[in-house]
Amino acid sequence: MKRSEALALENKMQDLLREATKENIEISLALTGRIRIQWDETTITFNKGDLSVNWVSYTGYYGTLVEAIESAQRVFSENRKDFDLLVWSYENIRTLEDG
Repeated sequence: MKRSEALALENKMQDLLREATKENIEISLALTGRIRIQWDETTITFNKGDLSVNWVSYTGYYGTLVEAIESAQRVFSENRKDFDLLVWSYENIRTLEDG
C-alpha cells in the first residue's frame, strides 16, 4: 500500500464518520494501539477487534455521546474492510511505499 492510498483511506473514513455523526471528526491511532476519534474536546478510543469503546473523554449530554459512539461503530462495521486496511496502515506506517 502506498502512503497516498493510506491517506485517501483515512480521509474516506473521516468523511463517513463526519456524515454519520455531524461532527468534525479526526481519526487516528492512539498510542495504546486503539483507534481514536476526536472532535472539539471529545476523545473516544475503540478496540480494533470488537469495536467496543475503550476510553472516553467527553463533557456534554449523555445521549449525544451514545449516538456518536453508535454512529462510529456502525460506520466501522459497515466499512469493515476499509477499517481493517486503515488499521493496518497505521500499524505499518514505516513500511508503506512512497507516493
